[in-house]
Amino acid sequence: MWELRLVAFKNPPTDSSGLFTEWLKGNVLVYPAIGTPAFKKFRTDSTNLFIDSIQYSVTLHGVSVDEPLRYAYVALAWRYTQNILTDWRPAGLYVVQPNTFNPRQLIIRKHEYVQDVNIHCDFRNPPPKPWR
Repeated sequence: MWELRLVAFKNPPTDSSGLFTEWLKGNVLVYPAIGTPAFKKFRTDSTNLFIDSIQYSVTLHGVSVDEPLRYAYVALAWRYTQNILTDWRPAGLYVVQPNTFNPRQLIIRKHEYVQDVNIHCDFRNPPPKPWR
């Protein structure tokens, strides 16, 4: 595993080129932000092979939230090779019901603290990519 990041798309990507395009348009929230280290607990070394959870907190800086922010697809994105532009896949989704791959919409309102955005990952049975 090269890295693991939380990604939230306003619109689910339908093809791999849409991933980058939507990010450039500002329609994708990425945490930790691109250009900063990914979740450190998930770096692959012999001491971190059996991590079962990680807590995180995302603060929206420089984002106007007078209107609710709506993210239709929230996932943990897993980069599995050195190619930062193409070799990503979902490792887990924020879902409507556990043990399904039906994405749950995340809505963030002004001055609201959203809790319990829990995402279960199973690297042996990851969710399907919404893009081709």
